Amino acid sequence: MTGSIRTLPPQRRSAAAALFAAALLLITLLPAQARAAEAKGASGPAPAALAAVAVGNDDLVDAKSLTGFSGLTEGSNVGATAESGEPSLGNVSVWYRWTAPASGTATFSTAGSNYDTLLGAYTGSNVAALTQRAFDDDSGPGLQSLLTFSAVSGTTYRIGVGGFAGSTGAVRLTWQLGTPSVRILDVTKVEGDSGTSGMRFKVRLSGPTVDPVTVQFSTQNGTAKAPGDYIAQTSMIAFEPGQTINGVGVQIKGDTQREPNERLNGRLSGAANATIARAVAVGTIRNDD
Repeated sequence: MTGSIRTLPPQRRSAAAALFAAALLLITLLPAQARAAEAKGASGPAPAALAAVAVGNDDLVDAKSLTGFSGLTEGSNVGATAESGEPSLGNVSVWYRWTAPASGTATFSTAGSNYDTLLGAYTGSNVAALTQRAFDDDSGPGLQSLLTFSAVSGTTYRIGVGGFAGSTGAVRLTWQLGTPSVRILDVTKVEGDSGTSGMRFKVRLSGPTVDPVTVQFSTQNGTAKAPGDYIAQTSMIAFEPGQTINGVGVQIKGDTQREPNERLNGRLSGAANATIARAVAVGTIRNDD
C-alpha cells in the first residue's frame, strides 16, 4: 500500500502554526506561575488584602500628634487593628495624642467621618493600662461621636477613634479647648462710575470648631451713607465645624462725582458658640473720579 502526505492549504498552515505557538507559550509560563504561587504560599491573602495600606497611627506608640487650642485632622481606620489589652474601640482603632495648652473644657468630635465611629479620651502611656476620661458612641450628628472632658494644662491625652462593630472608613477629627472667637476684617473697594459692585467683609474664626458658630452682621453709616452710597445689609454668618473663614458682601454704588474716600462700618453681634474678638471693621469706598 502506498501512503501519501496531504499538504494543508496556506491559511490552515498559518492557523496551525499559531495554535502551536500559543500552546508552547502556555507550557512555558505555567511552571513559572506555579513557582510564584508556591513562593507566596498556596493559602496566602487574597489580592484585595495584599493591596491594603498600613495605617500609620494604628498603635498607641505611633499616635498622631495634635497641637493647639483647636484643629482638624483627617485620616482613615481602614486596615486598623487592636492591640492586646487596649480599650474597646471595635478592634479597628487609630490613635492621636494631644497635650492641653491650658486648662479648660476640651471637646472632640468625629462629625464629618463617613462611618459609625467610636471615640475615647484617655491618659497613660501603656495601651493595656489607660485611664478613660471620656467615651462616646453617637452623641454627635448621625452616627458620629462627640465627647467633652476637663483638660489639665500640660497633660497629654490619648484619643482613640474606632468603629462600632468593626466599622471602618474616613476619619475626620476636630478638637477645641475653651470657646473660640470671631473677628471681622477691614476692606477697601474702588467705587466705580455706575451701577453697584460688591464689597466683601471677611470674618475669621480663631480655629476649627466642633460645634457650628453663627454671628449676626449689620452695616452702619460712616461718611458713606445708605442708600445713596451703599445698600444697607443685615445677615447671619455661619461657620460649619472645621470652617474658619467666611464673609458677607455689601453692595456699593458707583458715581462720577469727585469726592473724598468714604467709609462705612461692618459690625458683628450676637455670636453663638463663640465670643467676638473684634466687633467692628471699616469698609473704605475709594473714589476713582
